[in-house]
This record gives sequence, structure tokens and C-alpha cells, in this order.
Amino acid sequence: MSEPYHHGDLRRALLDEAVAVLDADGIGSLSLRALARRVGVSPTAPYHHFRDKAELVHALAEDALSELDAVLADADAAHSDPAEQLRAQGVAYVLFAVDHPERFRLAFRPEMGGPFSGLSDSNGALPEHVTAFRHLVGAVRRLVDEPARQTALATAAWSLVHGLSALLVDGPLRPLAADREHVGTMAESITSHLLIENSDG
Repeated sequence: MSEPYHHGDLRRALLDEAVAVLDADGIGSLSLRALARRVGVSPTAPYHHFRDKAELVHALAEDALSELDAVLADADAAHSDPAEQLRAQGVAYVLFAVDHPERFRLAFRPEMGGPFSGLSDSNGALPEHVTAFRHLVGAVRRLVDEPARQTALATAAWSLVHGLSALLVDGPLRPLAADREHVGTMAESITSHLLIENSDG
């Protein structure tokens, strides 16, 4: 439990405490009144910042996406070659999922469609503004010139790493998730195969 809350940004304090609960016990254990007790404020104080649990969960999901965005930005910045950037992002994405499974699940809940609304662009344009996805788009555009191939590669890359992440977090590959080094190797191998298949033409 955190130290009792005294002053400052209560909304942030509640979110930080909620993340601790989420990581330890899952989304079912989240409660605004319980969070109020944990940070040492009145039971009604959290309702000045979140109307209900659903609003809290949405804020946590947005935070999780922002955290993933920062992880991918760091992976991207560590390399100058776009192929290496794409590979590094893939590894970082999968490791984020196995390191923070509850945050990963929350970020991609179906009701979190809002942050990804740009993906439905009827013109097929790549959504450069979308949190987390924007780093993938940048690397793909530096790697491939043709717009149609950019879209195909970006979609394939995201599908592969997200699919692997889901298999490791909630699927039949879950027993492998404890071996972080092996997970990283798997992610790198999958991304490498994708790059080889898209390197010609």
C-alpha cells in the first residue's frame, strides 16, 4: 500500500494505486472506494475525478497505451536502421505484454476502440497519430516506399507481434512467458522472418 495521500494530484495518485492493484490482483479487484482507503482520502473523494469504475478503467487503459507508446519509442530510438527499428519494436511490444499482462489486456479490451478509431480510415491511410501504432508506421515508411506495401507490412507486423503477445499472455504459449529471454528471441525471430518476406519487390 502507498503512503497516505496528503496533497497534490489526487487523480494521479488514484491511478498509480489502481495500477498496483491491477498488476497484483486483476481488474476485478478495482474499486473506487477501496482506492480511497488505500490513498487515505474520504470514500467520496475519487468521484470528483472518476464518475464510476468504468471511467477509471478507461483512464487506466489510456495510461497503459501511453506506457506502451513510450516503450516502443525507446526501442525505435535505439536504432537508426528502419529494419532494426521495426524488429526492436516487435520485441519491445511482446516483452511489454509478458511483463505487464494485466495492463496489456486492459489496453486492448474491445470497449477501448476509441484510441484506435483512426485505423478504420476508409482511404486506407496509415494512422500516424494513433498511440503506439505511430512508431510502427514511421519505421515501415522508412523501410518501404510503396503505400500499398506500407499498409500490408504495418498490418502484418502488428498482427504478428500482437498475436504472439496474446498467445503468451492468455493462450497456449503462456507457460513460456516466464522465460523472458526466450520470449525476446521468439519475437525477434518472427519479426526477422517478416522483414525477409517483405524485403524484395
